[in-house]
Amino acid sequence: MRSSPKYSNSSRAHFRRAILIVRLTIPLVGACADILGFEDGRPYPPDEGDGSTDDASDSSTDATTPPDGRAQPDSGDAQMPEDPDVVHDAGLEADASKCGNGSIDPGEECDDGISQNTGGYGKCNPNCTLGPRCGDGMINGPNEACDNGPDNGLGLGACNPGCTGLVGQKALKIYNSYDWGGALTGDWDAMCKGTFGAGYLGLVVDGVTRIASQTPYEGDGQLNWILRPYTRYINDTGTLVWTTDGVSLLGVRNGMSAPLINTLASSGTDFAWLGINDDWTTSTSSCNQWTKSDASAVGTGLRLTANAIQTMLATCDMPGRVICVEQ
Repeated sequence: MRSSPKYSNSSRAHFRRAILIVRLTIPLVGACADILGFEDGRPYPPDEGDGSTDDASDSSTDATTPPDGRAQPDSGDAQMPEDPDVVHDAGLEADASKCGNGSIDPGEECDDGISQNTGGYGKCNPNCTLGPRCGDGMINGPNEACDNGPDNGLGLGACNPGCTGLVGQKALKIYNSYDWGGALTGDWDAMCKGTFGAGYLGLVVDGVTRIASQTPYEGDGQLNWILRPYTRYINDTGTLVWTTDGVSLLGVRNGMSAPLINTLASSGTDFAWLGINDDWTTSTSSCNQWTKSDASAVGTGLRLTANAIQTMLATCDMPGRVICVEQ
């Protein structure tokens, strides 16, 4: 019988250490195989795309390198795609700081320039909103008698566009009893008062005692003028002839001639002595300041059955009429 080998105490200690090292090493080898992608000494099969992002290096490569291998721009340079549902309107995105540039930009009610945007009646405020004015629906200051806002207008009884009062109505009547030509001798007012009442005056211009307009169609420089602004004028049948605006002349709109709504006389009468040109400036033909009644001089008359202010020349022996205006 063989006897068992004898080991010293020192040998036994070394043996135990070796066994301990082996036991500790085997798990570490398996872990390394997992990390390095080996299974039983062979590489693992390719990843089937389980969505894992454990490998930071692979994730970085996938995010920046396409299949064709071309490099993509850094994410800091990437442009976000334009939203097709977003509509850009340059007008609505205007800079609000433009108030004061003298042009009315989106969101502004007015803009007269920074030096003129001072506020006050009829002016633009510093923030480019309208100041108190005729048409804002409020009676502002001593010069406004009414203000109905958008209802202001030229209709009978309406607050007129100048906010100075209500639109009224007056009559135009024809004085037919004068048959001795152009020698009116300043009696045109007396003729109208004596026939139609104290509230009527004669529409005759002589350039001295009565002036209709210094500038064509403007109604400026008037003297003893008897037509009124913002007034409806009706003829002898009660039919509307014209409604004046801020310019108290018949047949004038926006600085030019306009057709009358109806004729000054319904029928029968040819012309009335008036003494104006078609543009309401004083005519130089006035039967020598309305003192002559013979054919040696001419005067300017107005065709009463025309659909516009249409003047004509007539010798001063012609039986012209006189238009009498209710005051």
